Amino acid sequence: MVATMDWITQHNHSLTLRELLEGGNELIYQCSECGRKTPLDLRELIQRHGAETRVAYITRNTQCPNCA
Repeated sequence: MVATMDWITQHNHSLTLRELLEGGNELIYQCSECGRKTPLDLRELIQRHGAETRVAYITRNTQCPNCA
């Protein structure tokens, strides 16, 4: 399953990175400016931010590689 922003929004951004990974999900960031979709590496995010980090934190702090 691919966790898109619509699915995450439906779950109030309360999911953790661990929950996504254990559920076999991916996290795809979609830029609100250009619409580009970028898959994010959950294992790398967990190493950098911790497994209990909420998806909301990641999506709030991710920048589009095209628009940055």
